[in-house]
Amino acid sequence: LSRPFAGPQLVRGAWQCCCPRPRAMTVVSADAALRSPAGAARPGCAGGVSAVNVALTVLGATAGLLFGYDTGVVSGAMLFIREEMNLENAWHEYIVSGTVLAAWVFSFVGGYSVDRFGRRSTILVAAVVFTAGSLGMSLAPSKELLLAGRVVVGVGVGLASMSTPVYLAETSAPAVRGQVVTTFNVGVTFGQFAASVICGLFTSVRPGGWRWMLGLAGVPSLALLAGALLLPESPRWLVMRGRALEAEHVLRLLRAARGPGDEAGVQRELREIQESSLQGQAGAGAGAGAHAGAEAGAVAGAGAKAPPGEVVHSGGKDRACGTVLRVLRTPSARRPLLIASMLTAIQQLVGVNTVMYYSASIIQMAGVGDSSSAIWLSVVVALANFLFATAGVFLIERFGRRPLLLVSLLGVVAALCMLAAGFLVMDLTSPKVMRVLHADDPCASVSRCAGCVSSSLGCGYCFASSGDEPSWCGNTSMSGQCTAEPARMTWALGWCPSPYSWIAIASLVLFLVMFSPGLGPVPWTINSEIHPMWARGVSGSVATSCHWGFNLLVSLTFLSLVEALTAKGVFLLYAVLGAVGAVLIWAVLPETRGVRLEDMDGLFKSRCEQCAAPAAPTTRAPPGPPGPHSTTCSSPWGSQRRDVELT
Repeated sequence: LSRPFAGPQLVRGAWQCCCPRPRAMTVVSADAALRSPAGAARPGCAGGVSAVNVALTVLGATAGLLFGYDTGVVSGAMLFIREEMNLENAWHEYIVSGTVLAAWVFSFVGGYSVDRFGRRSTILVAAVVFTAGSLGMSLAPSKELLLAGRVVVGVGVGLASMSTPVYLAETSAPAVRGQVVTTFNVGVTFGQFAASVICGLFTSVRPGGWRWMLGLAGVPSLALLAGALLLPESPRWLVMRGRALEAEHVLRLLRAARGPGDEAGVQRELREIQESSLQGQAGAGAGAGAHAGAEAGAVAGAGAKAPPGEVVHSGGKDRACGTVLRVLRTPSARRPLLIASMLTAIQQLVGVNTVMYYSASIIQMAGVGDSSSAIWLSVVVALANFLFATAGVFLIERFGRRPLLLVSLLGVVAALCMLAAGFLVMDLTSPKVMRVLHADDPCASVSRCAGCVSSSLGCGYCFASSGDEPSWCGNTSMSGQCTAEPARMTWALGWCPSPYSWIAIASLVLFLVMFSPGLGPVPWTINSEIHPMWARGVSGSVATSCHWGFNLLVSLTFLSLVEALTAKGVFLLYAVLGAVGAVLIWAVLPETRGVRLEDMDGLFKSRCEQCAAPAAPTTRAPPGPPGPHSTTCSSPWGSQRRDVELT
């Protein structure tokens, strides 16, 4: 891995095309400008391409694939699990949501683990746990043990979803950080697509086809385990743990350093990481008391002048335990936490994982009664998700996080309104109930198929495909009377025949076309980059836990809400929540494209904080109106003119 990438020139050129001079402008001090030797290579592009750079991208995609495969496979598998195990709606929701609940809990644990044991080590543990859970699900003899396997898988998903974006953000260069972290989301969508294809292939395997669907999730987890064993630890975590020499070696691998200019860039980046770490320690020491503050200040004073190879120690357990309180007391750390948590909550409240967990069920609700057909149509939905998520890799650095996120969210709101309108049309044109078999049957009181199949009484709709016999609504115990002649009569449980099914399917595709390039990857990218280094583990885990907490809320309540509000009401509710989210994002989210991790806190300081801080000399732009060398930096916390230069 220490050798430069020796693949074909085409691959080398493609990677270098992904590492352009960033269009965004970043704040630089005169001191930083003076330290930059003329002709030094850009960080992250120094010397060319190394195998480590390529492997990092593959690792991000593989970790996302775990997450995505589990999300996608449960949609198709549950159609057959529900039939074989005779599950009620409650158990359907428990099995779907068991993974989400465990992921929510262990996203908190992941925050401690990435700081205490390392980013890479946490990924390794996640891969092992996920493999064990996949094996358990495939062998589960009962619904209780199946639920237990889903919980174990959730542990692995929670750890991986917390650690992987942070690891990718800390090991990639600013110019390509958004693209590299976005590969995690591309992996998620490819996993969902692969899962839907696997479900389609195993629909004919009965009984037990769902065991293969769930068990094959162990294949990508083994690939993740192998990849994490070969890759180095994050250089920023190594500096925090006092292992600066190892961090320097890792940076050489990551930046493919080959000449004096490349080496100078590596030393400069290491020095900036050390200074950022020391500033975090000094702040923690000041919060802990005068004695600790003086000690941290002494360390900072000595460490700032230390050569890059010397060890700089991070704080101990007491300091780590106070990180949460320090985040809450520090505005420039608290605001990124609130923004990241808000973004992950909005991402879930538009119902994306309802679409993914229940896509086959939603397609059935729209009138596609055959389980196999519903699964293969969900493949089309998942393919659209994957293709447009791949487009997000190229859009995130071209247009920036904020514009991409806003356009994506507004498109999602429009798709949800279209989906609600589609279900409204299907309800209004729903076939009538023409016959009553038993007057004392509670199901006989409904007048249309839509009211029959959405009833909480467990009713089904019996109709003739040719339309030459009267239809009727009855309890599921009467299904045998309908299916006695399957060539003529069809028993519909949970769906109604409709000529407007295409509206729902087109709306699902549009939803994912708009969601995948923006609202899918951008919250993960922002959560991995905006927190201060000293708080990245804790703050990132809190925001990730918001993702899983709202994921749990939405997935656990979807079927119950459909019973209470109908499908059109649920999707309209999601649209309203998305519209509110768009207003909040427009009001508070600053642009982070091209900003170095060590400079992020400057985006979130209030005017008072900026005025109180000593002004560092900056490289001045040529006189005249704002041009390519200057910009007016605006954020919800303050607005001021800053002199910048392209890096």
